[in-house]
Amino acid sequence: MPRDERTRAPDPLSDVLSTLQLQGDVYARTEAAAPWAIAFPRGEARFHMVERGEVWVQVDGVKKPIFAAAGDLLMIPHGAAHTLGDRLGRRAAPLLELIKTQRGNEAFVFRVGRGKADTFLSCGRFHLEPTGRAMLLAALPPVLLVKGHGGRPHEPLDLVLHLFIGEIHNDAPGSVIASARLVELMLVHAIRRWLSDQEKGAGGWLGATRDPQIGAALAKIHAAPQEPWTVSALAAKVGLSRSPFAERFALLVGEPPLKYLTRWRMRLAARLLGGGQSVHDVAEAIGYASEAAFSRTFKKYMGEAPVKFRGTDYK
Repeated sequence: MPRDERTRAPDPLSDVLSTLQLQGDVYARTEAAAPWAIAFPRGEARFHMVERGEVWVQVDGVKKPIFAAAGDLLMIPHGAAHTLGDRLGRRAAPLLELIKTQRGNEAFVFRVGRGKADTFLSCGRFHLEPTGRAMLLAALPPVLLVKGHGGRPHEPLDLVLHLFIGEIHNDAPGSVIASARLVELMLVHAIRRWLSDQEKGAGGWLGATRDPQIGAALAKIHAAPQEPWTVSALAAKVGLSRSPFAERFALLVGEPPLKYLTRWRMRLAARLLGGGQSVHDVAEAIGYASEAAFSRTFKKYMGEAPVKFRGTDYK
């Protein structure tokens, strides 16, 4: 095959991210002067990049406060309520109330506290397609801290964040789509860094991708979800006998192989139906010989009959 026609095999993380309809934006470059504290409500997934200074973070459901300094990236993937401040115990002003006081400031600059600012943050949001995000978020903690080095972000993130902030702050054609793609890169690099710090066997299905045999089995499922996979067939493909493979898969991924396969098939089916394909064609595309069997399974996993997904914006 000619060099320029070669394609790389899909991997599970890339597959999941490609179906999430991921979008992101920076809503403010925050300039803070002590004393200060901001309370962010529960809702969208958020991120905070510490450009300069230091910040303490308290996240609902997380007992231990988190300290972040210049070069650190904080991600709140589940959208938990959280507080940022120059020190613990500060009375935090609700974000929505503070926004009302910012009228007259130049675009994207959000000032808190009085006096000369000593902490600078880039803060933004992630928008994840609601129905399918559970697959990704189930593997991630309530807060994800990617430590920088020498006051700068982790090396791959340094370039991504620099480009991202630049796109947000200009009106050049294509800046919206460029920033959305850079958010995807930011998320991928943050997850990679987080995974590298996890102990063996941790991290749910994301962590399982690092296991030679189970990672290979996940790749087989994602590469050909329409195949009539059995536990024995998957085990043979990765060089394990059936029982040890099934036990290891369930331990690392959190569910049996065929249940994971079915869940991923239904995820793909929802995307295809959202594109307007017929129930019959979608059933066939993901490996179901019977439209009725597919419809029953789809409703069980997705909560609605497949016909209701046809032609929607579901991605």
